Amino acid sequence: MTTTRHGLWFLLLGVSFLGCVTPAVTQTGPEIHLRIEGGFHIATDTDVDPHLTNTSTTDPYTLDVRLDSTDGTEMNKDGTSGFPVTSIVDAFAVPGTTIADSTYDNNGASRNLAFTRHDQITIPLSSKGQVVTVHIDAMDARGLHSNAIDLSLALR
Repeated sequence: MTTTRHGLWFLLLGVSFLGCVTPAVTQTGPEIHLRIEGGFHIATDTDVDPHLTNTSTTDPYTLDVRLDSTDGTEMNKDGTSGFPVTSIVDAFAVPGTTIADSTYDNNGASRNLAFTRHDQITIPLSSKGQVVTVHIDAMDARGLHSNAIDLSLALR
């Protein structure tokens, strides 16, 4: 009887231990990088001194915004899966200027999508000397967030 009781305890202990073991899963969110083209100048989120120069005396700043993304990943015992960016939230602000919201178009790639803001951003020349504040965040198909980009872009 004692041997049977000990055997049952070991069996229950072994089953409960095995039920608690989960396979190792590593998840990472997507990564994004920003590129803003304005006239003949390009600014990125990795620039030490991000700025845009407008040498015109009459034309406004017109900005084309592009985001390059690296898929989020999930690694487990079966391999690695990629999860592309599915949504982007942005905010652009310049004192005294209204910047309309816009959607982003993607390049249609199956992995590591590139996104272009559908509408250009137009900033009046009178904003020269001001700073454009930028915040961009993205999310992948699982809902994991990317790195956030917060940038102050001088208008020269």
